[in-house]
Amino acid sequence: MHKQYGMSLFGFLIIAAVVGFFALLGVRAIPAYSEYFSVKKIVKALIQENAGSTPQEIRANFEKRATIDYISSVKGDDLDIEQIGGTTTIGLEYSKEVPVVANVSLKFAFKVSETNGSKTPDAAQ
Repeated sequence: MHKQYGMSLFGFLIIAAVVGFFALLGVRAIPAYSEYFSVKKIVKALIQENAGSTPQEIRANFEKRATIDYISSVKGDDLDIEQIGGTTTIGLEYSKEVPVVANVSLKFAFKVSETNGSKTPDAAQ
C-alpha cells in the first residue's frame, strides 16, 4: 500500500489565503513607493537646476513637476529649503497611509534630502 503525499484542499486554501493577503499588501504598496521615487527624482532635479533660485521659485517648480507626475501626497509648501552661503538643501519628510481591507491600513514614512546636487542619506521606512 502506498502512502499518499500532498496537500489537502483545506491546507491549499489556507496557503492560498496567506499568499493572497501578502500579494494584496504588495499591490497596495506599489503606488506609495512609485510616488516616493517620483518625489525623490523631482527633488534631485530641482537641486541640480534651481540651486540658486529663491525658495518660492523652488516650491513653484516643485508644484509644476508634481502636477505632471500626479503626486498628491506632497505640496511645495511641505519642502524644507535651507540656503546657507552658496549651499542649498531641500529636505522633505512625509507619510502616506494606504487602506488595505476594512479598517486595516499600511502607513509609510518617507524622507528625501538633497544638497546642491550631492546626495545625502535618505531613507524609506
